[in-house]
Amino acid sequence: MSNPDHAAHLPFKERRAFGLHPKILLTIMREQAGSLSKAMAELVMNSIDAGATRIDLIVGEESFVLTDDGCGFTTRDQLESFFDIFGAPHEDGDAYYGRFRIGRGQIMSYAKTTWRSGPFEMRVDVAGNANDLGYDLLTHSENITGCHITGDFYERNWGYRAFSDTEGFDWGIDADFHNLIRYVPIPVFINGRQVNKLPAEETWDHEDENAWYRFIKDDYTGLGLYNRGVLVQYLNASRFGTGGIVVSKHPLTTNMARNAVVEHRCPVWQKVKTTILKRFEFRLAKAKKLNLDEAAKLMDDLLFGEDRISYETGQQIRKIRFIPDIFGELKTPNDFLAGCFYTLHDNKHPMIAERVQRQGRAAVVMRSMFARTRLDTETPANYFRAVQKLRERLGMGNDTQWIEFADLVRELNDTSTIIEDSELKEEERIVLSELRYLNNQSSARHFAGGYAKRRRIVVGESDTLQAWTDGKSFIAINRKQILSIRYSGAAKLILLIAHEYGHEEPSTGEHVHDFAFYHRFHESVLSCATGGMADLLFRRYVSGICKAGIVPSSATGQHVRYLGDCSPKLRSRLKAKRAP
Repeated sequence: MSNPDHAAHLPFKERRAFGLHPKILLTIMREQAGSLSKAMAELVMNSIDAGATRIDLIVGEESFVLTDDGCGFTTRDQLESFFDIFGAPHEDGDAYYGRFRIGRGQIMSYAKTTWRSGPFEMRVDVAGNANDLGYDLLTHSENITGCHITGDFYERNWGYRAFSDTEGFDWGIDADFHNLIRYVPIPVFINGRQVNKLPAEETWDHEDENAWYRFIKDDYTGLGLYNRGVLVQYLNASRFGTGGIVVSKHPLTTNMARNAVVEHRCPVWQKVKTTILKRFEFRLAKAKKLNLDEAAKLMDDLLFGEDRISYETGQQIRKIRFIPDIFGELKTPNDFLAGCFYTLHDNKHPMIAERVQRQGRAAVVMRSMFARTRLDTETPANYFRAVQKLRERLGMGNDTQWIEFADLVRELNDTSTIIEDSELKEEERIVLSELRYLNNQSSARHFAGGYAKRRRIVVGESDTLQAWTDGKSFIAINRKQILSIRYSGAAKLILLIAHEYGHEEPSTGEHVHDFAFYHRFHESVLSCATGGMADLLFRRYVSGICKAGIVPSSATGQHVRYLGDCSPKLRSRLKAKRAP
């Protein structure tokens, strides 16, 4: 028997639903679309979900109009269920794209919109107070077929001009928008011109029950993944060994913003990915040379793949050219990984690296060898571990030794070569000609205090030397220094020649600057002629580039213009004050 006094003290229980604050809804509207292009693409998808067979979009600088022939809203119940409420889920099979009815909010964050469908007119302006988030509904006596949306942009649409009848639109909102809807299944017209391609009418490299495929070698944009014709994302081409386009025939599982595939939950993507990877395996079985994407894919698989490589596959890979060397050629693992000694190029001393490789001192590992792989390339030691891993995976043993490239630079810092005059650019030849003129006119006594005999001036290349000499017959100026006259004037070139005249022995390799050298260099630098030669060299250089029609550097131009401005103010010889 129940106790009535006890029941009277029980708390009252009621069931309540959670609500959504209007500010959260407004935030979703404004942040779900990252761009106006994405918001407009959502309108296109909504029209296709409504069964439209054609979409017409007129876009201007300040407004747009979209018209379709879909089912639209015909009853107030539809309006209250699917327009009033954001997030109402679609039933399986009732929409081509949609899962939740929320995409229309994206355009509402970019424009004040008016929607006409059936007898209804919905006016939406969310630029005001979030607490008054809603729309004005008007009911007309006449019906509108499909859906007619007009919008006035809150901010001017500067990309509108590209939505014209001209061919070759490439910039602004248009390129973004066209790319997003490029393969939707019904015609989309913008300002009277169809901008999409129906995938069933296109030519593809491969087609199966899951997707259409087009493969593009070395496509730096990556692999474009389209969800039934609407772009979702670009995937790294090195992940699959190819760039290009994939258009799915069935819905992909995407995130809420529809800009990424939820790969582990998408069975369609798993099948599509298998097809792409099988193509790479087929390509690998016959390839003699790989492109950049293929090389990155294979290298990443070798370094991080967990599957065992069979002996036959390893032998095939060892014959494929995909490893870049210092000479810009692609080598096979059999060629590049055959030795025991390896070193990592420092990207500063190509001549020394070439000499090391040519002499067989070590295989010079280029950093580009592991570009676009998952290898942590910020840590130099990882390159050595990667080389060891490659040799092990390909059955080439692990007997490897690492040589620090800095040690090779110190050992081979005399690496240099002389360049023929004919190989120089016109401006370089002008500077060289004027250096030779000064050298011949003033003789060596101005450069080295009269101690040295005249030497021939030439141009060369070196990783470590700005200039060098054999101590007797020539002085070589590094090609990188020749055009320093454009930015730092002529004095450095004069001092480099004076420095080399101070050497009576070869200045390549290990050499010392003894007291006698410093004495000669000191006398040369303090010579009254040194400054004059720098001025004369600069004047003759300016005259040379003027005759050749060569555009000067801003520093040279500014200097010459300043002197030109001062020229009318110079006193003539007769009127000048006598110097004290």
